[in-house]
Amino acid sequence: MKTSTSRLIRIIALILIAFYFITARAESLTQVSLNSIPAVYTVTGGGTFCQGSTRVEIGLTNSEVGVLYKLYKNNEEHEALVGSGFALSFGKHEVGTYTVTATNSEGTIAMEGIAVISEIPSISAGVAIGVCTNPVLCGASVTFSPAPVGGGTTPTYEWFLNSVSVATGPTYSCIPVDGDVVYAVMTSNATPCVIGNPATSNAISMSVSIPTGLENEKSSANIYVVEKDIFVVCPEKINQINIFNVAGILVKMVTNLNETHKISMIGHSEGCYIVSLISEKNVYSRKVKMK
Repeated sequence: MKTSTSRLIRIIALILIAFYFITARAESLTQVSLNSIPAVYTVTGGGTFCQGSTRVEIGLTNSEVGVLYKLYKNNEEHEALVGSGFALSFGKHEVGTYTVTATNSEGTIAMEGIAVISEIPSISAGVAIGVCTNPVLCGASVTFSPAPVGGGTTPTYEWFLNSVSVATGPTYSCIPVDGDVVYAVMTSNATPCVIGNPATSNAISMSVSIPTGLENEKSSANIYVVEKDIFVVCPEKINQINIFNVAGILVKMVTNLNETHKISMIGHSEGCYIVSLISEKNVYSRKVKMK
């Protein structure tokens, strides 16, 4: 009887000891699980933006409840949030390099990745135009040229004469009349941070004087018609000859000529024409009649 009782006691004791060790091991494992260092998540946000753009949001892909997450800007503590079990947003921030750490009772660990916010300076588009000659004698051709700022590699231009669009291209040439106003609109191809685009230039008002014609024998020019040809004889070097119809429309232009000139008018109708000679110092005009 005593032997059976003793054996039963030993069995119970072994069971209690085994239960104790199993329970202690479970508690130990639970404690390790509860007190592990924070999980690693990824920092979000950053990028390159134009100067003056809206600030950029910085965040974290996930978080653990009760863990303290600190945001650092350029290695200096910036702000902190407590984990919610969901993704975190630290709000919008300016230019800088951002990192995040997570801290609990077991220690601090860096989150994965960094967010860098950088800025591209803005470029202001602008254009000024100039003209080769102003004032100018009546009948002379002038050329307008632009001086772009922030135009990029290949800016485009639209030219306006008295507020009417008349041409596109890098320059504009015309024979102005007194009071004509010319300006240009430039469209820049600079990217991505160009402001003030397209840009309107200054306006140039042309001053055009009326020539006095053939004033004296010493500097006179002889202009006459033979059939369908206009002949011009002038002792001065002629830079340009313009021929206008009676409506004042330029129908022919000849440049860089000397002494005696023969200008064919084949293809033009009969009637009166105004021949304007532009020399280095004078402008001469005469009416001729084609038959």
